[in-house]
Amino acid sequence: MVLLSIDISHLKTVMTSKTLHGHVNDGLIDTRIPLLTFNMAKRKYLPNNWQAYKDMPDDFFQPLTFEEFEDWKINGYLIPDSVSCIMRIQNPKTGKIKEVYYNNTKWAQKRVKQCMAKKETFTLVSMDGTFHLSPQEPFTYDKNIID
Repeated sequence: MVLLSIDISHLKTVMTSKTLHGHVNDGLIDTRIPLLTFNMAKRKYLPNNWQAYKDMPDDFFQPLTFEEFEDWKINGYLIPDSVSCIMRIQNPKTGKIKEVYYNNTKWAQKRVKQCMAKKETFTLVSMDGTFHLSPQEPFTYDKNIID
């Protein structure tokens, strides 16, 4: 395939020798497919302070136990007042995770029922707590074994 490129200031037009129907053209520019690409400037470097954190002594940082960290980061989340709950739903066939949020508790309850009917694993986060629910058969036990 032959490529012909024409630079026009900041716009670069690339034309191919194939027409829209896939037939090779004998050099007619008007029937070629134009592909437009823009020259992108490099992103501006934003300085960070990693070296300052690296050079700090260990005494500067307060040690945290796992329980304190859990209370701070996991149990200390804030959900906006306009959001009733957030759900992460895992598709059992593909394993893909879909995240949805609900402003109304009624619609969230409907979605929970749908997830249970489809046997999907999901995590529900509300201001009441974090709940990880997965469809499993109820545990049954034989009384004769335990006695």
